[in-house]
This record gives sequence, structure tokens and C-alpha cells, in this order.
Amino acid sequence: MATQITTLTFFRYTSLKNKIWAFGMMQFAHKKLQNVEGLLFYKLLGSGKAEFNPRPDWSVYALLQVWDNEIQANRFFEGSALMETYKKRSSEQWTLYLKNKIARGKWAGKNPFVVHDHLSDDIPYVAAI
Repeated sequence: MATQITTLTFFRYTSLKNKIWAFGMMQFAHKKLQNVEGLLFYKLLGSGKAEFNPRPDWSVYALLQVWDNEIQANRFFEGSALMETYKKRSSEQWTLYLKNKIARGKWAGKNPFVVHDHLSDDIPYVAAI
């Protein structure tokens, strides 16, 4: 049975200083994320505005991560210096823990998502990434 877990964390920034910091972390966070124990895959993500247009929302960024298991994800969120810095700089954070029902397409030439065999069809929430 698959134990892999995917996390999607959103960060909101209010001050100009922290928005600039978050934009910079789109480049500089890679070094700190490359050797995290149990982390199989990650993507740093920007976000768009509420209505459809090509302009980004400079106040919201996201971190998509695929983990060996939920324990390792929890260790990262509870004890990582990088996450502590993100929490201090952002005004709001929201993390979703997700299990993969279907995986199509590739990210950077990879499909890192293992499909969970025993997910209930009664789950009312679905996220398409």
C-alpha cells in the first residue's frame, strides 16, 4: 500500500519587503530543499489573480512537495529552519495533505505521484494540481 503523501502549502505576504523576499526564494530555496530527508519532489509556485489574466499575484506563493510518508512531511513542517523562516515572513500559511487518486502528465519530465489504491469514493474533496 502506498504511503506517499503530497503537501501543498500556500503562503500569503502583506509587506513589500516580504513579497520581495518570497519572490527571491523562488530561486534561493532550491538549495535548502534539495537534500531534505524523505522529500521526493518539490516545485516552488507563484500564483495568479482571482480573475483570469496574465498578471501574477505577488502576495501568494506555494510549495508543492511529494514525501515518502506523512511522518517525514510532519518533521519538515515542525522542525525545518526553512519552514520557520517562511512562517515568520508570511502573514498566513495553509497546508493541504493530499493522497493521489490519479496522476497524469509530467512535471520537469517526471510523474512523481504514486496512486493510492485504497481511497474511499466518499471523500468529498478533490484537488487538481
